[in-house]
Amino acid sequence: MNSLIISCSANKFPGSHRAVDLYQARQFKIARQLQDLGWSVFVLSAKHGLIPGSEIIADYDQKMDRARADQLANLLPAIFPAGPVYVYGGKLYRDLVKSWADQLGLQLPHELIGLNRGNGDHYRALAALLDS
Repeated sequence: MNSLIISCSANKFPGSHRAVDLYQARQFKIARQLQDLGWSVFVLSAKHGLIPGSEIIADYDQKMDRARADQLANLLPAIFPAGPVYVYGGKLYRDLVKSWADQLGLQLPHELIGLNRGNGDHYRALAALLDS
């Protein structure tokens, strides 16, 4: 089964929602579509760490910075997706997922980054998963 790990984003809907529904960023629409196609979707949250997209969480205000990424790197997630894993997020998020995979002795995930490594290019790389 294919899995997607997607980074959290700053803009959130108020209240409590499934993690995949909490964030307002456009990439979460694709994450929901992939989930509807049978993908396992996980959110890498600055506050909660790696959580299933179906987990109910409340809105929060915490950013991922180097110190938080280092803290999370020392806390292995309770669950980590198996099979092909695709990671959508900035360098801190991608490095964190790679660190966990390495510590768990798992295959390194596929990074969804585009040629110019800009936000739009990352988004197109994620959208290409729907076409495949």
